[in-house]
Amino acid sequence: MSLFVKTELCFFFSRILKFQFDHTSEAKQFAKQNKQKMVIQTWLKFSGIHVTQPAVILANSRGVASFVCEYELTAKTKEIRVSLLRQMDDELVEVCASTYLVQNQPVFMDDMLECTGNVSGDKVMLTLTGLKALDTGLYFCKVELMYPPPYYVGLGNGTQIYVIDPEPCPDSDVSLWILAIVSSGLFFYSLLITAVSLNKMLKKRSLLTTGVYVKMPPTEPEHEKQFQPYFITIH
Repeated sequence: MSLFVKTELCFFFSRILKFQFDHTSEAKQFAKQNKQKMVIQTWLKFSGIHVTQPAVILANSRGVASFVCEYELTAKTKEIRVSLLRQMDDELVEVCASTYLVQNQPVFMDDMLECTGNVSGDKVMLTLTGLKALDTGLYFCKVELMYPPPYYVGLGNGTQIYVIDPEPCPDSDVSLWILAIVSSGLFFYSLLITAVSLNKMLKKRSLLTTGVYVKMPPTEPEHEKQFQPYFITIH
């Protein structure tokens, strides 16, 4: 075999290996991107009951978020298990869960988050407290009808929870000091205005009054009036 033929064969096989490597890398990347969708679609495909939940909610300033998880409930259902799952990369991680009887109120507890569920018929009001900005994500409601048989399970489409950390408040000690200084200044200013007003009022009253009453003697002596008698002559 000539050197030219060997060179061409090596180049041909290297192109084949490069094509296979590129194709394998693209396939792995595509599989990784769609693994999450496949997991969710598999859940929805094999779910025995239909579960609904809101698409988006916003936690309040105290880090509390609530949403309703609604599911199909049969008349014979006695025991139910409700779980809250969070999407973490390409898997669903359980945040909190509780198994309860239909007539009871479930309480979900978790190390980092406190989950509370209030049951009303075929609905569960899920409330999360202690949320922070890092807890923003997609949460799924999973419902299992445990007893009596047959066993049914359902998974919601997911609720995107947005959490915004509140802005830090100013130092309370500084605010109290500022308030105390302003209040003291206003108090002393009002006292000064009151004192000046009273002083002006007293000076004005002293000018209007003599203070001591003295009986003054008459300027001219009184004279007794002299009446001259007159007579009327009668004839």
